[in-house]
Amino acid sequence: MAYSILGVDFSHWQGKPDCQKLKDNGVKFAFVKAGEVWISYKNKPAITDFEHDRNIRELKRVGIPCGSYYYWHPSAGASKQVKHFSDIYLKAKPDLPPVIDIEDTDAYKPADIQRQLFAFITGLRAVIDRPVIIYSRNGFIVNQIGDPNWSKDTMFWIARYAQTIGSLSPKIKENTIIWQFTDRIKLPGLPVMDGNYWVKSESEFNDFVKNVVPPVVLPEDPEPLPEPFYKQGRVIVSLLNVRNTPDWQNNMIIGKLKRGDRVDISKIYNERWAEIEPGKYAAMRGESGTYIERII
Repeated sequence: MAYSILGVDFSHWQGKPDCQKLKDNGVKFAFVKAGEVWISYKNKPAITDFEHDRNIRELKRVGIPCGSYYYWHPSAGASKQVKHFSDIYLKAKPDLPPVIDIEDTDAYKPADIQRQLFAFITGLRAVIDRPVIIYSRNGFIVNQIGDPNWSKDTMFWIARYAQTIGSLSPKIKENTIIWQFTDRIKLPGLPVMDGNYWVKSESEFNDFVKNVVPPVVLPEDPEPLPEPFYKQGRVIVSLLNVRNTPDWQNNMIIGKLKRGDRVDISKIYNERWAEIEPGKYAAMRGESGTYIERII
């Protein structure tokens, strides 16, 4: 079956995509990362993607229906993740239902993952009052989550980088609405990002977009979550660049750190960058993992 309704998903790793160019290239819907809990850190800080609100705002401005996805960890606790995701979601007010990105087991057994996930879904719905979309792979849902019985209004977004979406569990097949077919779609004038197709009919897509229920608006916007702060760290990669600004672009490399070097950290920027001296910045964490581990 040929699909024609194209969507994308992205996060701060794609920088600041030109949303008008997305629309000009035929993108009909988009999802952007909201945040996650960094379980590899001792105090498990809840981190918000620092481009989320900008991405939602720009997608809305150009008229692309948009939603937020949250990278969920079974070991991070339901209540903490419910509060974190709902705070982000209700502040930005995306058009589409919330997405739960399920890719990690955190070494939990299927029964335990299932219990934690359903606690998270129940808590999220109590605050946001919308059905959820589950993003995962069919095999992960079956083998790692135990192919559970879902509520009838749960929708599914399946990742499979192949020519077809493949066979799906009967428990999710009817409610699967999106297929992520690649993580390397390249549209003119835009960064590489994930590509998706709507797998139902065009009329069902129009109904999906038209009939979305506006999210509940809290009386006051929640207080922003504090950034994690560490007084000292140790470099755990072989070589780490020191830059003159806390970002990957528009900066200069002004020094080098090597594995084992200790650094004093005066401030953390964008949940990723450590200020080690005035005007000197090193990345604490990037796409490939952690670069500086906390000492104290």
